[in-house]
Amino acid sequence: MILISLNYDVIEFISLNYDVIEYAERTYPEFDTGTLVFVSVGNVSRLTCDYVLMEEELATEARISRVHYADKRVGVWTVNTEAGIREFLSSRVDLIITDRIDLADKIQAELDERSDLEIIRDVIGDAFG
Repeated sequence: MILISLNYDVIEFISLNYDVIEYAERTYPEFDTGTLVFVSVGNVSRLTCDYVLMEEELATEARISRVHYADKRVGVWTVNTEAGIREFLSSRVDLIITDRIDLADKIQAELDERSDLEIIRDVIGDAFG
């Protein structure tokens, strides 16, 4: 499966089939590519893609850090619960894939309205309990 996302002037290829991603990277290097993963094994820096898109259950802080360390962006799919959307919009992931765009927009607006003190409290609160 290939998903071609048309976002204004951006074209992105994402697929579960890594051969498709390698082909897209060779043939259309100007387009962003992302490989969808549901298992986490191996050296992520060897992947020829721009994004690593993990299933929600795989997207731990350690895995997110490893992908960023490999100089790739991180996405999480398919995040449809309010708690999941809030968690990942507040995290270091670069994008989420959701069927609940209206809910994601609402949560993002709430997060954007937080004061600096509320943001610090949220980060410190998570660190201590």
